[in-house]
Amino acid sequence: MYVPHQFRAEDQNEAIEFIKRFSFGILVSTQNSLPIATHIPFVVTEEGDKVKLSSHCFG
Repeated sequence: MYVPHQFRAEDQNEAIEFIKRFSFGILVSTQNSLPIATHIPFVVTEEGDKVKLSSHCFG
């Protein structure tokens, strides 16, 4: 996905802190060949040098 320079998160720690502070994201899917954007909460966890992004939504 193209991300304009002014919106790129070059620093991983900065990106993680942003996700922790603003924990909602958009899950994009399709139904009947039309796009659907669903706002859902995300949780970021760090396990050593690995970063896990988790979410849950009801369908």
